[in-house]
Amino acid sequence: MMDIEQFYQAALQAIARGDYRAAAVPLQQALSHNPDNPRILALLTHVLSELGLAKDAMELLMAGLTRHPEHPELLVRLAYEKLRQGLLDEALEASDQALAVAMDQPGPAAARAELLMTAGRTEEAIDLLNRSMKTCTPTHPLAIMLGRACLRQGEYEQGVATLEPLVGDDSIHPQAQRTMLFCLGDLLDKQEEYDRAFEFYTQANQLRKTGWPAREYSRSVDELTKNWSSAALRKAPGSGNDTEQPVFILGMPRSGTSLVEQILACHPHIAGGGELAYIRTIVADSLGIASANFGHVLQPGSLRKQKLAKASNWYLSQTAKHYKRAQRLTDKNPLNTDHMGLISLLFPRSRFILCQRDELDTCLSCYFQDFSDMIAYATDLRDLGRFARDQRRLMQHFCTVLEHHILEVSYEALVAEPRKITEQMLQFAGVEMDDRCLSFHESDRVVTTASQDQVNKPIYTSSVARHVHYEKHLEPLRKALAD
Repeated sequence: MMDIEQFYQAALQAIARGDYRAAAVPLQQALSHNPDNPRILALLTHVLSELGLAKDAMELLMAGLTRHPEHPELLVRLAYEKLRQGLLDEALEASDQALAVAMDQPGPAAARAELLMTAGRTEEAIDLLNRSMKTCTPTHPLAIMLGRACLRQGEYEQGVATLEPLVGDDSIHPQAQRTMLFCLGDLLDKQEEYDRAFEFYTQANQLRKTGWPAREYSRSVDELTKNWSSAALRKAPGSGNDTEQPVFILGMPRSGTSLVEQILACHPHIAGGGELAYIRTIVADSLGIASANFGHVLQPGSLRKQKLAKASNWYLSQTAKHYKRAQRLTDKNPLNTDHMGLISLLFPRSRFILCQRDELDTCLSCYFQDFSDMIAYATDLRDLGRFARDQRRLMQHFCTVLEHHILEVSYEALVAEPRKITEQMLQFAGVEMDDRCLSFHESDRVVTTASQDQVNKPIYTSSVARHVHYEKHLEPLRKALAD
């Protein structure tokens, strides 16, 4: 029989893999032994939230806070859940409470600093981190957050000086080391020390490398494109749901999906949903299909109208909790690309925006990003090339076979001609042009994805052809993309 700490560690390992369903199991087992453990309650809240069960997560969290109103981990979790809901002021308030009851612990100080940066108050974050490093133990979580703050503030030399002495410190958890190494890569990239930056990015990816089943995924795409042919789709039932509300933004991570969503979400009739997990939940639960084997097991002809109708209504019932009045709602979960055929049956009148970007730039940006282990292909340039190649043919297939509203948006065209492309996107979404969409960087909308920094700045072109600085390292990627 495992003790509470073993359950906790098992959950953390599952989270590191990006497998939140697996993480929920040991946490629920732990609660059956000790239903009042605040650390377990805090972590399970996080897991439920990642699974798209926001209401259940908040109910669990508030029950825990009723019993432990001053527990720092629960207060930190409350702060992040409020942030996820877009309630930044309430998130800051919760982080302030956590800091007040645990000023000698690095967790609340790091969380408070991160939220201050999200609010655009980076100088305050740096001041807090410098003060907290004098009183908290251990200091490395604060140093890593300070490195990130220096990156955002443009103080690159200070960031490198803060983090580089920590490289190779075995007392730092591998996940924290990974974050630190990615941050060092970003800082050195900004200083145009590209070879040193690439070295740190590579070290970071080696720490998280879990292996990507490239051949299995390619076979899955083969099966998926075979199953979802034009003829099969014509025979398949639809849900009968005639809503036009959902707008699905699809594309590789780092291909411009967050930028597109931020622009659209500045329109008064469009709500930005972010990376909603509801389609994955429908695939795994409502239709009784294992998401990982989607292409192998699901055929359009096996679906029934009644089940599709129930699933589409469930999706809308979930989004209505936050976005009921929105004329259009964006859903930019990158995993939805595999499910374009299913989505077209769930919502026949919805729209797809496919984001395209130079594949070398996209893949390199993924390689430089501290993703969870769920995006396992991002740790290796060969695997990135293979995945990008499969995504390319998957989107090309659905563009050919779907009798659906599809708009392809080039990242390079968007940053070169933002007004022209924004007008096209809004017209496609069925709403009038609104100049507020061109001032997206001034929006107070909270973005929590990896592109948070980029969408809070005006349009810039420095990410176009970024790969030229790393040309000598790209042969494995080029080869994989061309195979």
